[in-house]
Amino acid sequence: MLSRGLEARSHAQVRSEFHKHLVRPGLLSRDDGRLYGRLFDLRQLGDYVPGRSLSAEDLGPLLEGAPGLLGRLRRLI
Repeated sequence: MLSRGLEARSHAQVRSEFHKHLVRPGLLSRDDGRLYGRLFDLRQLGDYVPGRSLSAEDLGPLLEGAPGLLGRLRRLI
């Protein structure tokens, strides 16, 4: 997003700007937006919910989709 002149002051703002500038205009698919949202939510849980650990069941499907999302993001830079 920095390559597009966008800045955010919080993680929540990054999430909002991601959808506003990349998903809504169609640069990334809605599925990519949902994957990013789920990854964001799990990151929040891992960082801010004491005692919450993430299982392979939590992460498996997300980790399968992450390389594709990263590739599509790289092409936008």
